[in-house]
Amino acid sequence: MKEEKKVQENTPVKATEGGSSVVLQVAIVLLLVVIAGLVYSIVSGKDLESIFKGNPKEKVEIVEKENEESKEDSKPTPAKSNLPDKDTIENIKAVLNTMNTQPMESYMAPKVNIHYNSPTPDTSQEVTPATLSMDYLSDAKTPWTFPLSDSEKAKYASKAGFENLFDSNCLVGRSANSGHLVSFCYNEDIKIHTIFYSRDLSIFN
Repeated sequence: MKEEKKVQENTPVKATEGGSSVVLQVAIVLLLVVIAGLVYSIVSGKDLESIFKGNPKEKVEIVEKENEESKEDSKPTPAKSNLPDKDTIENIKAVLNTMNTQPMESYMAPKVNIHYNSPTPDTSQEVTPATLSMDYLSDAKTPWTFPLSDSEKAKYASKAGFENLFDSNCLVGRSANSGHLVSFCYNEDIKIHTIFYSRDLSIFN
C-alpha cells in the first residue's frame, strides 16, 4: 500500500514537469522567431513593423514615385512650332540668294498679308502675287543671313507693334549689308501667311 501511495503522489509531479517542458519549448520557439525577425530586419534594412505589418518604406517610395510622375505630368507642354524643316529653310535661303522665287509658291498660304516697313499690312495677296512680291528684295546684297537667331529676332520684336512679325513662328533674314530685312511667318499648316519687308532698318532704332 505504501508503494501504491508513492506512485500516486509522484504522478502529478511528472505531469507538471511535462507541462513546464512544453511551455519552455513554446517560449524557445517564440524567442527564436523574434531573433530570426531581428536578424532579418538587420540584414534587409527593415524594422519590426515592416516585418509584421508590411513595409512602410516601400509605401513611401511608391508615394514619392507617384508624386514625381504627377509633377512631370503637370509640367506645361512646350508650344508646337509651326516652322518648316531644315531642308525647306535651306531652300528659302537659296531663293533669297538667287531670287529664283518660283519655288516659294509651294510654301505660301492661300492668302498672304504683306507688310512694308510697317506693323500694319499693306495688302493681302494670293499665292502667285505674294510670291512675286519678293521682287522687293531683288537689289539686296547677298549672301543673306538666314534664318536669324532668336536673340537677333528679339531686337526687332522689341519694337512696339512688331511683336507678331518676329515671334517664334517666323523665319527672319537679313541681307549682307543689313540693308534689307524679311520675315516669313507661318500658320499651323506650316504655310507662310504673313511676309514683312523692310529696306529701312532704322525703323527699329
